[in-house]
Amino acid sequence: MTYIKQNDKRFLPAIRKVGCFFRSACLVAELKTGTALHYNTINDMWYYAKGLGWIDGNDDVKDSAAIINEALYRLGDKGKYIEVATKKNGITTWYGWVLNSDKYRRFDAGIQKINFISKTDPELTTHFRVVNDNDAVIEDPYSPPVIPTKILYTVVYAYIEQTRS
Repeated sequence: MTYIKQNDKRFLPAIRKVGCFFRSACLVAELKTGTALHYNTINDMWYYAKGLGWIDGNDDVKDSAAIINEALYRLGDKGKYIEVATKKNGITTWYGWVLNSDKYRRFDAGIQKINFISKTDPELTTHFRVVNDNDAVIEDPYSPPVIPTKILYTVVYAYIEQTRS
């Protein structure tokens, strides 16, 4: 399956420039369902997420799980992802409420933050991409893929099957 890259000219300028976390969140849902979102849907989701405060006025993602779940909904999947941990230097730190729960204490998806050196914009120094539990890149939202100078951390999500009305 081919997914639309963050720097595709059909995307909003903000997505093309700083939308890697947002685009990675959408990709988690696309990878789960095996269906690519249309660029119009992704642009609409950007405005929707900003309107609900999931993306702030500086275009920083504040609720990645909500973005993933909105993408799942738009793709017809009734489940949801919940942020359950962070992983840094190979160590997963589960959130307190997750520690005693086998239901939530698992790595179903990850969005990794990396440092990199931009050849086109010196203000851009971080990037996000979708990884598995071994930190292998599943999908980089940018083309060509961004080469890290350092892995900072990974946000870990668990997928919960459910029915929505």
